[in-house]
Amino acid sequence: MNQASKRIAVVGVAGSMLAAGFLAGPGSSPGLASNHVDAPTQILDPQMDVTDLYAFTSPDRPDTVTVIWNYVPFELPIAPLPWYRFATQGFYDLHFDSTGDGKPELTYRWWYRNGDGSGDPKARPSSVYPDFRKPLPTGGDNLSQYEGGAGAWEQPPGVQPYTPDAVDPYADLVTLPCAGSARCKARTIYPQTYRLELIRPGQQPKVLLEQAPVGPYGIEPGFAAKWRRAVVPLPGGGQTFSGQVKDPFFFDFRAIALTRIGLPVAPPFDFFTPFNVHSIAIQVPKAELALKGDVQRNPVVGIWATSSRRSLNLLDKSAKPYRQVSRQGLSMFGDSLMPHLLRDAYHNASSPQSDHKWPAMLAAVRHPYASKLLAPGLLALPPKEPRIDLEQVFLTGIAKETGPIKLDLTSHLLNRDADRARMVPAEMTRLNMMTPVTPRPNQYGLIGGDPQGWPNGRRLTDNVTVAFMRMAMGEPAGKGTLLPTWLSPITGPAKRITDSFPYEATPDIRGPVNREQQ
Repeated sequence: MNQASKRIAVVGVAGSMLAAGFLAGPGSSPGLASNHVDAPTQILDPQMDVTDLYAFTSPDRPDTVTVIWNYVPFELPIAPLPWYRFATQGFYDLHFDSTGDGKPELTYRWWYRNGDGSGDPKARPSSVYPDFRKPLPTGGDNLSQYEGGAGAWEQPPGVQPYTPDAVDPYADLVTLPCAGSARCKARTIYPQTYRLELIRPGQQPKVLLEQAPVGPYGIEPGFAAKWRRAVVPLPGGGQTFSGQVKDPFFFDFRAIALTRIGLPVAPPFDFFTPFNVHSIAIQVPKAELALKGDVQRNPVVGIWATSSRRSLNLLDKSAKPYRQVSRQGLSMFGDSLMPHLLRDAYHNASSPQSDHKWPAMLAAVRHPYASKLLAPGLLALPPKEPRIDLEQVFLTGIAKETGPIKLDLTSHLLNRDADRARMVPAEMTRLNMMTPVTPRPNQYGLIGGDPQGWPNGRRLTDNVTVAFMRMAMGEPAGKGTLLPTWLSPITGPAKRITDSFPYEATPDIRGPVNREQQ
């Protein structure tokens, strides 16, 4: 790395840390920045920090649901820094609850390893893209491969290394076109592969994919071909993707000013425009997610993501080998409703099935600090408490019988085959899979008269920060505020999303290497 690149990297790291601290917010004030480092400990572990979760009916395949969730916030559009990749000493989970009891009936789990065949998070960079066809080594510490499974690494019966067709899919991926040149060797490339498991309660994990490729960085020659091949088909239908993307999150920076001083005095710009993130996306048939496979009778599914790291507790023999370090359910909850001092507990030690046993969580929803902080800048009075409407949105789901928002939309009560006696208030993203895809989505979702948008799942174009601000001030159950603070030039992601899976835009890269991206 030359001196100029080093200076860019140092400045970038410092800028990212300052941004993280600012967006996390001091004291108990909520930072309206979705879930980018909303808990103090996540600043130190970006590889496990769930920044955002999106869930929606796939617009081009309406019989499927697409879920996207992102990690490693504030990735600069330069040659990747060492932590711009997925962690290997842990796993990433996506959970689905079709009964409303806060327990997953279905979990997808991703385990990642580095291209050199190790799980070493400090593995040296490589100018050679990994040959995913080679069998993994056996024997030794299984944690040096993928961390999943028991005992030394073995190829699971009936599961072959990922090959989507008879034609060798990696013929032009094994070695970079410029391998051997000084310019190519100077690039920092961290190739990775992953295993994907399907977990159901009481059953052994089922391996769906083995040695599937993580998408390339934008600096790599042949980027477009590698990107396409990182979209991996799933057995039984669906597909998945892992890799670097342009961060789709967007918001007007004035929202931060509102949360800090109660006045929209900051300039209207999107702070997240320069950044990339690492994304995991999966597209699954709706029948796979619905209770008893019947989408019409049981249209609502709850969704949340967690990430867990290998535990370092060597003294307590009863300690679990992995501990949860991040959780993401419905956007805006962890950073805009939970008090700052409770955010680590939310991410590290909580789960939807136990949310109803946590009085502090219920109090944070029914008596939101955000409403009191936003009211002066919006020339309004905070709505009357307790806020049962917010409890509907974040904990019970929206239905005519659950609160003042008189709309049957996201509550598990709409699932006819679900046992109501087992349902509990639980924080998660809830998606009604029967809500039709609208040809003209409104960025404010339900607040804007579009029931397909947030908080009925979340689309990549949903403006969740402004929608939450309006909801915090009483909409749609009440009139809200008349001050149109939400009128903004920031109306969508900084880079146009695509029309096909994984829908997110390709990562941005600054400098001369950008000409080689495609």
